[in-house]
Amino acid sequence: MKNKLKKSIEVKFVQKLFPFRYFILFVLVVFLGGVLGLTGWSSHQNVREKKSMNLFSLAHDENDFLSITQNYPGTSASSLSEIHLAHEKITKLDFNTAIEIYEKFLLKDSDRIFAPFIQMNLGECFISTKKFDQARKIFETILRDPKLEFLHTQAQLNLGRILALQGHFSGALALCQKLKENDESNIWKDTLEAFIAYHNRNIQK
Repeated sequence: MKNKLKKSIEVKFVQKLFPFRYFILFVLVVFLGGVLGLTGWSSHQNVREKKSMNLFSLAHDENDFLSITQNYPGTSASSLSEIHLAHEKITKLDFNTAIEIYEKFLLKDSDRIFAPFIQMNLGECFISTKKFDQARKIFETILRDPKLEFLHTQAQLNLGRILALQGHFSGALALCQKLKENDESNIWKDTLEAFIAYHNRNIQK
C-alpha cells in the first residue's frame, strides 16, 4: 500500500509539472523566434528555423520529431523535438531513456534559454531512478544561481522529495511547510499540500 501511494504521488507530480513546463518552453521559443525576428541570424538560418518550426507544429508521432532532429540539427525545433521525445519517455515512466536524451541535449545546447529547465527535468529523472546524489547536485547548483530564482522553489521541493525518499520525513515536512508559507502566488499549493499530508502520514506511523 505504501509503495502504491508513493507511485501515485510520483505520477501525479510528473503529470502536473512536465506538460506545463513543456508548453512554456514552446511559447518561449516561438516568442523569441517569431516576435524578435531571430535577430542576428543569417537569412539561411532564418529559413531553416522557420521551416523546422512549421514542421514541429505539425508533428504528431515519434518519427516526426526524430526526423526534425536529424534533418534540422541546431535549430530551436530540433531542441524542442528532443525535449518532446524525453517528455514522452517520462510520461511512460521510462526515466533512464529520458536521462540519456537530456544529458546529450545539455552537452551541445547548454547555452539555450531553456537549458535550466532541462537541468531541472534531469534532476527529477535522477530522483525517479534513485540517483539521489546526482539529483541533489543539480538542485543545489540551481539554488546557488540568483538568475534562476524562478526555479528555486521547485529545486527546494525536489530536495524535500529526496529527504522523504531516504526516510527523513520530518526534514521533508519542515521544508514543505516553509515553502508553503512563502508561496504567496499559491502556484505550488496543491503539490505542497499533497506532500505535507504524505509526510505527516509517514511520521505518524
